[in-house]
Amino acid sequence: MAWNSAGHTVFTPIADILINSDASPELTTTALTALIHHMLHDDWSYAGALTCLDEYAHNPAVVDAFTNNNIPHPRDPEYAEIVAATHNAVPDPTPGDTAT
Repeated sequence: MAWNSAGHTVFTPIADILINSDASPELTTTALTALIHHMLHDDWSYAGALTCLDEYAHNPAVVDAFTNNNIPHPRDPEYAEIVAATHNAVPDPTPGDTAT
């Protein structure tokens, strides 16, 4: 699976289930913190994570899950700098590529 699209095929459905089932904010944050952590460590692109964060910026429990994974809150002044740098950055290397 291309992890660039993982936000829409993995993260979004799970976030929507938690939100639409009226899961507590604590459960939502805990579950999504773990999911985001594993997805980022399984090569989910930072740009893909930022896209999902943008889509859920209105939901404090989801925002907290991203913040728990060192992805800043959209109202954090650092956020705009990170988004700009991420979108202007060289694409993530292909998994297994050892070139630097």
